[in-house]
Amino acid sequence: MKTLAVFVVVGIPFSFAQPEADPSEQANPWGFRVAQLIDAPFAQRLNEKSGSLLEVNATVETGTLIATNEKAKVEMVAESGETFRLGSKSVVVFPVGRHFRMKAGSALLHLPSGSSPIPFLSPLCQVEISGFGALVIQVTGNGGFKAIGLSGEPKVTLTDGSSRLVKPGNLTFVLETPGKFGPVLDIDLLTLVSTSNLISGFEAPLACNGELMQAMLLQRTRIRQRTRAFVGDAKDNQNFQLLNVSEGKGSKQE
Repeated sequence: MKTLAVFVVVGIPFSFAQPEADPSEQANPWGFRVAQLIDAPFAQRLNEKSGSLLEVNATVETGTLIATNEKAKVEMVAESGETFRLGSKSVVVFPVGRHFRMKAGSALLHLPSGSSPIPFLSPLCQVEISGFGALVIQVTGNGGFKAIGLSGEPKVTLTDGSSRLVKPGNLTFVLETPGKFGPVLDIDLLTLVSTSNLISGFEAPLACNGELMQAMLLQRTRIRQRTRAFVGDAKDNQNFQLLNVSEGKGSKQE
């Protein structure tokens, strides 16, 4: 298991630039405590050649890479209050300060009220996430990412200063270099909650679970006709997939 994880880490080239560290961020690094585990995610310090499997209550510090296999997931709680869940088949790095970057996979980020902005990098795009609430982030096949709002009003800001609120039920793609917003799409939160392992695949509920349930109920009162479908991957800058979810099968999505 450890040998495989090391191969995955070494074999993945991160093509985007390393963010420069702010002196104030170096003095106050972003630290996490592992709150929940499914299977065994792998962690490795960036300046070391080997790593180890994560355990509950372990500390994850700035300068760490985490990788998950097809069964593994992890929830971490930051010292500053943010909750971070990483889905299966994902790779995330916490390089400096409050930055995080993802090569592949999906994550759920919950920002409590008063959180400081968090820079995020995918292989193609660089943005800043701020505000409060929760959103799901998934890296797309073309190196961009899609963001789905779950609660509150998290804000995504591009490098050119343009920004967009990701409200509950809103899905938006961020594509190209420099980043560019795609169209805003509405998705069914009930379908997402019932099929997403990032939301319902952990033993303990999300810290924002009450807000998410309220947003889901409010959305149901506004939408008369519902379709069990997901917006899938983005293979290029103009097209995305629409995936049907069969009734009664309860297939899980990351």
